Amino acid sequence: MEHDVRIEHQVGHPLAVVRRRASGSELSRVVPEACGTVWGVLRSQGVTGAGRHVAVYLDDQINVEVGVEMEAPFPGHGDVVRSATPSGMVAALTIYGELRSISATIDSVPPLRWLDSLGRA
Repeated sequence: MEHDVRIEHQVGHPLAVVRRRASGSELSRVVPEACGTVWGVLRSQGVTGAGRHVAVYLDDQINVEVGVEMEAPFPGHGDVVRSATPSGMVAALTIYGELRSISATIDSVPPLRWLDSLGRA
């Protein structure tokens, strides 16, 4: 499978999120529930400008912010709070090909090798 690895500068993007902690086995339940909570608040408050679902994993303990991208900063309401995607330099991987081959491609290009291959490590 063909892939493209590059270094990019990302600007933080406003989010409306709930903060959760979950085990790996709980993520398939926690993430959709958290998205539902955020969308419920946005709808009840008549907030517009919401976009794609986002999960930002903050650490290896699986503390996560789950919600949606916003066109403008969200002031917060109840458990749904303002956040933003991290900004700064990132290693990005674009994969071209069939969905069923993605895992093997990702495994073949570990994140630290992305930086090494671009002379950034």
